[in-house]
Parts: sequence; structure tokens; C-alpha cells
Amino acid sequence: MNIYFWLGSINNQLPQKTWDNLNKKILDLENEINSVKENNLEQSNELLEKANSILSDQVSFLNDTLGNFLSVAGVLIGIMAIVQILVQILISSKIRKENDKAQTKMNEASEKLTDAESKINNAEVISLSIEKKGKALEEHQKKIEELINSKELNEKLLEIDKIRAKTEILTKQSLANSYLSSARNIIEESKNYFFIHPNDSDEIKEYAKNGNADYRTILFFIKQAELETVAMLKNSNISSDQLLGEAKGLLNRAIDFEQSAKRFLKEFRG
Repeated sequence: MNIYFWLGSINNQLPQKTWDNLNKKILDLENEINSVKENNLEQSNELLEKANSILSDQVSFLNDTLGNFLSVAGVLIGIMAIVQILVQILISSKIRKENDKAQTKMNEASEKLTDAESKINNAEVISLSIEKKGKALEEHQKKIEELINSKELNEKLLEIDKIRAKTEILTKQSLANSYLSSARNIIEESKNYFFIHPNDSDEIKEYAKNGNADYRTILFFIKQAELETVAMLKNSNISSDQLLGEAKGLLNRAIDFEQSAKRFLKEFRG
């Protein structure tokens, strides 16, 4: 409310002097109020300017701090992004290597599985072949058993034994004939050394007669052995081993006769 409006309501109730004093005090009061207002306004302006300056400084500091923070944050974000990329690359490389290893192992396992399946198939084929051969072998064994137990086989075996025995006799017979033939040839050639000359001494003639007698004796036994050799297959009483031994003995005796004839030739006809 205006002080003069208030004073106007009481203007007619106060004395003039009092009113003047009051007006003066009111003016002084107004001046003081105005002075206080002006001072307060100046102080308020100073405070406002200081506040604005401080606020501006704070805003500038905040802007600088925020800018630095954003720069640092940008660097950190960049570093983090690079690190993240590197980590992703390493992880991808690791995953790729592990995948390659896993793929290699899977390939190896697949090859081993294929090889195992092939071996199993081969084993099954071999097993079937063995089974077939086993059945065939069983059939052959049955046939062999039937043949062994058959009368026909026994007869054939007896026949084979006879053939074997005859073959053995024929072999020995052939060998005995060979011995006897060699013995005959030796004495036939050696007997000519024991010829008797009319001018020979009685000693030479006696030696020659003994040589001719040995020839006739050996030849007799050779002929006898040859006859036995021919009859050996028909006469079971003649032992082939004994006859072979006799033929070999006659061959040795013929060789001794040859040596005796050569000594006679050297000593008396040389």
C-alpha cells in the first residue's frame, strides 16, 4: 500500500507541524528505502554477475570436462571396440581351428568306420566261403568214410598193396639183373687174360687153369642167379632181398676176378 494514501486518510486529523515532521521522516524513510533498494540492486547485480560468471565458469568447466570425458570415453570405446574385434577374431580363429580339428577327426573316424565296414564285409564273405568250404569238406569226409567202409575200397587197397609189392620186386629184380649183367661182362672180358701158351711154365699154366676155373664157377652162380631172378615174380619162396644181395656179391666177386686177371697179365704177360 502507498504510504501517501495512508497519510491522506489521516491528513485532517494531525497538526501541521506534526504533519511536516512526519512528512520529513517519511521522505527520509523513502530515501533510505530507495538507497537501500539501489544498494541492494547494485549488490544484486554484482551477485548476479558473479553468479553468472561462476555459472559460466562451471558450465565451461563442465563442457571441458565433458569434452575430455567424451574424448577419453571415445578412445576407451575405440580401444574396447578394437579389443572386442581382436577377441572376436581370436575366438573365430580358435573356433575355426577347433572346427578343422573336429572335421579332421570326423573324417578320420569316417575313414576308420568305412575301413571297419569293409573289413566286416570281407570277414562276412570269408566266413560264408569258409562255411561253404566246411560244408563241402563235410560232404567229402562223408564220402571218404563211406568209401573207407566200403568193400570195394578194401579190394582196391589189397590190389594196391599187391601192385606195390610187385613194383618193389620188379625194382629189385631190375637192380639184380643189372648187377648180374655187369658181373657177366667183367668175367667174360677178364677170362681172356688167362690164356695158356704152349711154352708157358707149369706155374703159369697152373695159375691160368685156376683163373679159368674161377671164371666157370662165377659164371655158374651168375646163371643160377639169373634164373632165380626171372622166377622171382612167380615163386614167392624166393626172397627178393636175398637175391639182390647175392647178385651184388657176384658183382664184387667178378671185380676181384678182374683184378686177379690183370695181375696175372702184368706178372706173366707183361
